Amino acid sequence: MVPGNGGVLEFIPSFNGRRIEYTDDMRAWMGRFVPEVMREAGVDAPQRVARDLARGGVSLVLANIGRTKSTTSKRAHYEALLDGRPLTEAEYAQIRTHAARNLYGSSSDLNAVLTRIGAGPAAGTKGLKAAVTRLMQSQEAMGEALGVALEQNKSSSESASTMTQYASTDDPEMLLLALRGAAEISSDTDRRILLQTIAPRVLRRKSATLRDAFFAAAREMTSDTDLRIVLQAALPFGHNDPAITLAVFKAVGNMSSDTDKRVVLQTAAEQHLLSTSEIRNAFMVAARTMSSDTDYSLVMQAALKQ
Repeated sequence: MVPGNGGVLEFIPSFNGRRIEYTDDMRAWMGRFVPEVMREAGVDAPQRVARDLARGGVSLVLANIGRTKSTTSKRAHYEALLDGRPLTEAEYAQIRTHAARNLYGSSSDLNAVLTRIGAGPAAGTKGLKAAVTRLMQSQEAMGEALGVALEQNKSSSESASTMTQYASTDDPEMLLLALRGAAEISSDTDRRILLQTIAPRVLRRKSATLRDAFFAAAREMTSDTDLRIVLQAALPFGHNDPAITLAVFKAVGNMSSDTDKRVVLQTAAEQHLLSTSEIRNAFMVAARTMSSDTDYSLVMQAALKQ
């Protein structure tokens, strides 16, 4: 491609550095290739969507989005469609379903599109009611997309990675789905990595539902080492939510390793989390589950230093 007259780009075919004839077959190939490259790059998405809308409505726009491989380009075309002419509720539903099926591999792009659908044009009481309905439907679509994405996964690590990606949207419903999915992961290491990663998003909210789901997933772990790491990751959030500290101490009772129990309880004491009589009592109950006098003594020393 070289600048031609008036700055317009011209295609000059060459082979091994020698200019060759621009045949009809080449023109036909370029006619297919260039539009495809432009579509995948998301160039002129609003103009392309407007043309498709005029020719075949929302259905044609969605069909062409479905042909696109790049999730970034798909998102640009969905957004151009949502920014175009006013849409009916049926068309919003059509776009939402299509996006969930076509963007399940990219939770960030899907969340952006569904958030736009959920916002929609709303004015007055009726508009607000419609917006709330669309928001709820968008959350359901995210859940369905997560299910589709998990079906494509072939290993525990892939499932954990997918759930981590969806949880990164920071949506409480997605966090809850990820936590429930974490309980089904077969590998303790993969479960531990997932819980470690999403712990800040889950535990800072002081949500009993999310907290219970987090520790329910943790209780599925059979590896004391992995469980200990998860419990240590949860402890800092006990300063703002004492129920987290209590849940950690309860989980300690499920561990068989005195060493891992000691590390968790020492960490809690060192972080000055023994702030109420209820927490101190729970701490002592957990400490008494240790059979090692040495580990028990070290835990008591840490508690006395607080």
